[in-house]
Amino acid sequence: GDGNMFDNTLICYLTDCGEKHHPEGVEWPFVLFSGKNVPFNLKGQYQRFPAYMSKGHKTLGNLYTSVLNAFGNPIEHYGGMDVALEKNKIDQHGAIKGLFF
Repeated sequence: GDGNMFDNTLICYLTDCGEKHHPEGVEWPFVLFSGKNVPFNLKGQYQRFPAYMSKGHKTLGNLYTSVLNAFGNPIEHYGGMDVALEKNKIDQHGAIKGLFF
């Protein structure tokens, strides 16, 4: 046809280690590669989100929520909420804005 298998594919790479040799778990690299028919706006982007407890901070739950929403499973949040973020009124609901077309 007019395309290939990758056109409809999202490849996720998540390392089994955080930001350094003995990680604190405050940074967790995650790489997404998407084909042209995947509803993400990822073309050549590097995104770094605000630090933990900062306004705009996002969790891996938000990333998984974004992936599930993009592929037709509209959930509000994947996984449990971070109690400390909830206590400090940092929104962790929904998909990450800016990842979608």
